[in-house]
Amino acid sequence: MPAERRRELWREPLPAAELAGRLRTLPLFASVTVDELFRIVSAARQIRHDPGSILLKEGAVPASLHLLLDGAVIGSTAEAERRTIEPPAAIGFNEALQGQPMHETMRAEQVAVTLALTIEEFRTLLADNTDLVTGLVATLSDRDPESVAPVQSTSAGAELAALAAGGLSPIEKVLALQRVPLFRRASVEEMQHVAAVTSTVTMTAGVTLFPESAPPALWMILSGEVALNRPSSTVPTRARAGDIIGFVQMLSGHPLGLTGTVVEAGVALRIARDDLFDVLGERPELLRQMFAAMFRRVADPTFASGIFRPKVTQTAVVTG
Repeated sequence: MPAERRRELWREPLPAAELAGRLRTLPLFASVTVDELFRIVSAARQIRHDPGSILLKEGAVPASLHLLLDGAVIGSTAEAERRTIEPPAAIGFNEALQGQPMHETMRAEQVAVTLALTIEEFRTLLADNTDLVTGLVATLSDRDPESVAPVQSTSAGAELAALAAGGLSPIEKVLALQRVPLFRRASVEEMQHVAAVTSTVTMTAGVTLFPESAPPALWMILSGEVALNRPSSTVPTRARAGDIIGFVQMLSGHPLGLTGTVVEAGVALRIARDDLFDVLGERPELLRQMFAAMFRRVADPTFASGIFRPKVTQTAVVTG
């Protein structure tokens, strides 16, 4: 059946199995189990948008996000910039999750069908499903290649070394962890729960800090130096005071694949992935603040308003 005729007749909701299959095509849901996909479908509502109808308005904070299943949506700004979004795509995702106003108005170009979730419904799904969080992190990492490097600098080496020299109090541990990009927008109250599952590790020169087979974990070097060795490389990567090791790998669940050997004695902080996800499951506000920091790292304006768009077609605007 031609697409236009199908959309004209699409009045009844699609079966749950069909919706789950369509969601699977989005990178966000690629690693989610079938049972969880059906749970997402059951929590959402199918909406049929007539041509010209507004899904989300520029300058307004969206109460829901939309998963575009069929049709096309035009994103436009007050400056008359336009782009066409085709399915499958998530619309208004990061604005809804962060509670920020839309940068564009989203309008149905033709009959469009979306699966809508309120922000509270989606946050609940995230808090209950580590696979969904993993899929989101992996997608953000693909859009932000800089973040997947094994070592990242906080540019706070001197400050962190001074904290380590005096022994970390609970509040100093929180202040140190807030230097991690992931936690930069998290409140002290929420970070206290992260600090409670963060280990302080004394590093001894010549000792292996972690093997290549170590489970995913985030390391923050407060003082000292660590050499990261890969079997295929003879030149190690160095991590020094103020550096973070395995940031995105820990979140996405992918092994770092490096052996860390202490070159210079010092102090490090370690967060195990399972411990962090246990906290996130209990602290939905921390999850929101964490993703706000992650979205902020992505500077591409086309990423900001139509996240997870496998297909984007630019549309020229004719004036005059």
